Formats: sequence, C-alpha cells, structure tokens
Amino acid sequence: MKTHAPCVKTLPLPGYSRVIPALFLLAGLLSVFALRGQTTAPAQADKGIVFFEGDWNAVKAEAARTGKPIFVDAYATWCGPCKMLAKNVFTVPEVGSLFNGSFINWHIDMETPEGEAFGAAFPVEAYPTLFFFDKEGNQLKKKTGYRDAKELMTLAGFVLHPESDTLLRSWNNRFNKGERSRSFLYAYMYTLAKNDEPYNDVLALIGNSLTEKELENDTAFLVFCMHDIAFDSELGKYFCDHYAQFEKRDAEMSQEKAKKFLNTGFNEILEKKDKKRLDELKKFAGAIWKDQELADLLKAMDEEYEKSVKNGS
Repeated sequence: MKTHAPCVKTLPLPGYSRVIPALFLLAGLLSVFALRGQTTAPAQADKGIVFFEGDWNAVKAEAARTGKPIFVDAYATWCGPCKMLAKNVFTVPEVGSLFNGSFINWHIDMETPEGEAFGAAFPVEAYPTLFFFDKEGNQLKKKTGYRDAKELMTLAGFVLHPESDTLLRSWNNRFNKGERSRSFLYAYMYTLAKNDEPYNDVLALIGNSLTEKELENDTAFLVFCMHDIAFDSELGKYFCDHYAQFEKRDAEMSQEKAKKFLNTGFNEILEKKDKKRLDELKKFAGAIWKDQELADLLKAMDEEYEKSVKNGS
C-alpha cells in the first residue's frame, strides 16, 4: 500500500530505520500484524455480515438513503488475522444480525487501486483495520487488529450508543473541563492509546511543556522521543548537548531520536539557509557516527546545502 509523506529531504543516515512510534511503545499494545497466507474469504450471507457491493461513493449514498452508519473492514489479501475475522467472526449469526440491521457494511482490499485511494483519505498502519463512519461518511472510530465476536459487537454498541462508553467519556470530560496534571495527562494518553483513539493532541500538550529536569523521568523521556520537538528548540538543543548521557540511558531510543533530529533539523536549515546551524548539526552528527559513515553523511549534507543555496529552495 502506498503511503503519502511530506516532500522533505531525507539524509542517508547509516542504519536508519522507520520505527512505529507512540501507542505501541506507550501503552504496550500488541498489534496483530499480518501473516502471509491465504486470501480473505467473503462472509457467508446467510450466516453473518452481508457486505455491500459497490465503491465508496455508493456506500455513502446507501448510508445516506437508509440513515445507517457505515462499517468498513480494511484488509489485505495476505493478512492472517483478516482471514480469521472473515472466517470466525463475520460469519457468526449474532454478529450478522447486529451489523446487517444497524450498518451499511463494506470491505475493501487496501492493496487495490480503490483501496489505495481509500487509504489516502483514511490511513491504515496495520491490518485488519476496522472503521466506523456516520451516515454522512465522517469517521467515528478506527480500531486496529483482530476482535472476537463479543469484542466486535461491544465496539459496535459503543458506536451506536456512545453514551454507553462511560469510562472513556469520563476521561474525556475531565480533559475538557481543564484537568492538566502530569499524572492525569499520562494516564489519559494511555487510555486513548489503549482504545485506539487519537491522542496526538495530548502528546503535544505534554511534549511542548516538558522541562530538562523532567527528562530524567522514564515516561517523560518516552514522550520526548515520541513527540516532534523542533531541532532548534530549547529542549532540542538540550538533547543535542547532552546526547552522550541520553545514549547511556537508552541507546536505541536515543539513536532513533537523534536520526529524526538530524532529518528534521536539516530540513529546517535548508529552509532558513542557516550555515551556522548546519555546522552545529554536523558537529552533533559526529557524536553518533565515525569514520567513513560520518564522512559520507557530511558530504551529502554539504552537497544538499550548497544545492539549496544555489537554487534558492
């Protein structure tokens, strides 16, 4: 499946790897990643969920006509847990009765052109991903991973009757009323992540107000590594100046944060044409890489910077 990323320069960082941030680290959630296997089998219409035939626009039109919300199973043909859902959950009569009576149900192979178009509007990080939309096509919930019949029906109940989701509603109410203690925000972010709810606003709220002293705390350090903190911010400068200490504390997380800093910092430098900051960034790179790896990286940085200055972009 294609992904759509901002148009930025990416440095050839030695050993650089994408990491899945945030909820997997913070909440300790175990996402069910797909295992290569057989293709997803359609549910039997007389035993379980009946899926609507048509494209996404037709689905929304049918939802508008009937007044029903929409359930979407976003899968890949090689996904083991997707096959389990189709075989063991979507075919359960009670599941079919609830979903057929209450939703317009649709499933989409995310690796087809139609699936890629859907994914551009509603990104998917792992399979299966289960979406719930209102009758106008506005996203209500997004859940990742396998759910058994009881869990799926409970989830559908929360969509149909959001007032019944009392625990999450209680946390949301406390936040909306202005509760901002650190202990609450950490617990609230954990709760949101555990329930597959968006939590980036809470993450930013914590990350943007972290102090140097707080980084001695493991939880605060984790939030710092997850949050996009500007390379030239005070906290960013502190991390660069004390990188050796952070690396001793957690080498893997510190190295990934450093690589992210180098890429984001370099793009900021290109945008501002800031030679002084480029020299500082190169000095920071020297604390991580050595010998030929460092020489190659510094050469790439100089070449890209000169090209940017010459082109004025």
